Amino acid sequence: MGWRRQATEIPGVRLPEVERAHWSVLVWVNLGGLSPGDPTLDMAPDTEELLIEGAAAYGGEVLRAHGHVALAEFADPVAAIGFAMDLVARAGDRNGSAGAGAHVGRVKPAEDPILSHASRVAAGAVDLAEEGQTLVTGAVLVELGDDGFDRFERGSSFTAELDGEVMTLYPITPR
Repeated sequence: MGWRRQATEIPGVRLPEVERAHWSVLVWVNLGGLSPGDPTLDMAPDTEELLIEGAAAYGGEVLRAHGHVALAEFADPVAAIGFAMDLVARAGDRNGSAGAGAHVGRVKPAEDPILSHASRVAAGAVDLAEEGQTLVTGAVLVELGDDGFDRFERGSSFTAELDGEVMTLYPITPR
């Protein structure tokens, strides 16, 4: 069965090695009202617990929590957005101000996810989020698919330059 051969076994053909990567939804949250006044200090212990336990409950992992910002990684886009919106709502319940931004992209095993393109785009989105708002890129909406349209309502989109690319951002709320 010659047609089932691996590409590297085809005589005279040498294909480049492709670095493995996985798709992740990276969510940056800004919890300005829930951290100490000095953003260079570590996050308050109860807020850090809220982040770590909250991400775990949604099947994600907090990659960094420092000052008033945190980054979490998820494999499932619906869970990622659920986490972001839940965290923003909880911050509001505790008289804090919060916003979230999310983007989906490839993360290479050897790469620090915090330095990835997806992380930089999500960080730019959270910077643009208003208090109590969750912003997602069009790529996240595509990954959400029909399930996302059933669970989340999209607001009016706008464009912004994030990490050197013009992207469409959508504020979303639960249905």
